[in-house]
Amino acid sequence: MEIPLSELTNLPEKAAFRAKRGRASATVEKRGDTIVVYATCDSLQRQCEYYERQMASYKKALAQQKNEARTEKERSSNPWKMLLIAFIAGVATGVVLTRLIIGCTRQIRKD
Repeated sequence: MEIPLSELTNLPEKAAFRAKRGRASATVEKRGDTIVVYATCDSLQRQCEYYERQMASYKKALAQQKNEARTEKERSSNPWKMLLIAFIAGVATGVVLTRLIIGCTRQIRKD
């Protein structure tokens, strides 16, 4: 779009020049002593929408991955807790086996 500067300076308030070429369009307005230009292009708009959808899907995937990592961390037990459980199980097994062995030994001596 080409607009002579003299026409822009004579442009009344809230009036605008509009032009469209293919998928691109532009609007030129004069606000006080400022010239404001708005421009759009359908292909750029589609590209922005595509990237917005991509970003939304990446955010969703990242949130899901964070949730899975948090769940996995909660599922895995504290190593000290596991050590304590293993120690108690070992002591209990030792006590039971010792009683069984002592009982069997006494039984054999009586016979």
